[in-house]
Amino acid sequence: TGATATNNQYGMYSLFTNAQNLAADVTVNDYGIYQEVIKTGTDTSATSATTHRLFGIYGYAKNDDATNDSDATPITRNTYAGYFNSTGNSNSISTGYGVFATATGSDTAYGIYATASGGTNSRAGYFNGPVEVASGDATFGQDISIGGGNLNFAGDTTIGDGGDALAVSLKDNIEDALDIPQSTNNYININTTDGSEN
Repeated sequence: TGATATNNQYGMYSLFTNAQNLAADVTVNDYGIYQEVIKTGTDTSATSATTHRLFGIYGYAKNDDATNDSDATPITRNTYAGYFNSTGNSNSISTGYGVFATATGSDTAYGIYATASGGTNSRAGYFNGPVEVASGDATFGQDISIGGGNLNFAGDTTIGDGGDALAVSLKDNIEDALDIPQSTNNYININTTDGSEN
């Protein structure tokens, strides 16, 4: 029979609580799930192309419902391979992380690596809020679309290597489409080659 109310089903469910009072100068780590995968050895027998992948946690979710929704009764289907929710408090120095990721020790290390394809509107990353790059370079291989708000650069910015490297379109009589705040250190340096106009 069909579900007629909120229905939660679990393949695995775990609840951990800690009501311990902290003493001075201690560090307490609480883990709902703690998992380690460690590979050792020398792999001296791997004389041809070999792939070895280690997963600390692997999540797979698939909604393969074959029901066609009618216009009158659409069904919202959200599928999450991983869903993380962090709720902290403001009674002390507090920081909440929905996802905290680090990657070290590899030829190429990705703290977060994401791909998306196959959907009508696919996004490898979707952020509903400010995005900050605190250090290092931000490299964009495709266009940057700002649906609202500002795109701020605190350091040197290189855009493109030819053609319309920086295109500013004026829409709906919007003034200050390119706004450079008044300062003795703000300037635009345009270098052109091949007889291009400044």
